[in-house]
Amino acid sequence: MPLSESSPPELEPIDRFHDELRSLVETGIGVNLGIAGESQDVPAVLERFLAALAVRVQLGQTLAQAIADEASLSPRYRAAAMAWVRFDSPAVVLEAVANSSSRETDLVNGIRLSLTQTALILALMLIGLAIAAVWLSPRMEGIYSQLEQPIPPSLQWLVTLRDGLPIWATGAAVVFVLGALAARAVDRARLRRLASWLPMVGQRDRFVAQALRAQYLSSWLERDLPLDDGLVLAQAFATQDASSGSESEPLGPLLAWAIHADLAGEPRWAVLRAVAEVYERLAETHLARWVTQLPWLIAIAISGLIVLAYGLSIFLPLIDILKVVTVPGSR
Repeated sequence: MPLSESSPPELEPIDRFHDELRSLVETGIGVNLGIAGESQDVPAVLERFLAALAVRVQLGQTLAQAIADEASLSPRYRAAAMAWVRFDSPAVVLEAVANSSSRETDLVNGIRLSLTQTALILALMLIGLAIAAVWLSPRMEGIYSQLEQPIPPSLQWLVTLRDGLPIWATGAAVVFVLGALAARAVDRARLRRLASWLPMVGQRDRFVAQALRAQYLSSWLERDLPLDDGLVLAQAFATQDASSGSESEPLGPLLAWAIHADLAGEPRWAVLRAVAEVYERLAETHLARWVTQLPWLIAIAISGLIVLAYGLSIFLPLIDILKVVTVPGSR
């Protein structure tokens, strides 16, 4: 809640900002203000920030000066609060600090879809392997028995799979069921963190960060505010991981061009807004691409040896049979 009824009227925008953030938390939506471990007590963090700003405002600073000068504020909160005060796009600010924004929802849904597709592909592979073991191996084994020849190693592994089918099939089913239960039990934030090590997710996050930075700078420059200050705030605003809030990610090529190039009279803020849209589309395209391709890449990587062994288990015994039948003295 606000500090008190007698708090400086200059703090009213921050009071409204904090009310919106508390509402997000109360509805179960995570809020990232750039402080590690803050998720357990966001209201306390907001009260601490509000008290620090109130002191500066009561000493005669403007609200914008207080936000810029107060060292106890996290860089991400400072950027978000400054955007709330300076800009007329509260929805954009709230979406950027909320962990379940629409783009994050798309990412988590994409992860779940990719895992489901991968599990389905692997299940079909195991079913095919079971059918081969049950249907093919007895026939090949019967041919060798008629020829009074020992079963070659190329066929022995398929026979072993057939004999152990109840064991490994049951084990595979248990693994799939436990995996499905674990996937349902894991929350969105944890699934998001687990996926962050994937290179394709990292690339998509970099596109999103560049889009947020460009959007912030566009709104900043549209109001004739200093570029250097906007760059610092935009970096913090675009940082999604609280643990990396102090790290400076390089400007993307397109964003660097929009900031530093001679635009021949075109408003820089308008160019930056177009650049933000480009990075947004790149992020969406990248997400759609890896959601489609990742299951197949995983399936290919895991099934490569299985397919090779399956093929050899068919063709090598056939070659041995043909050799026994056609080569004199080979029996």
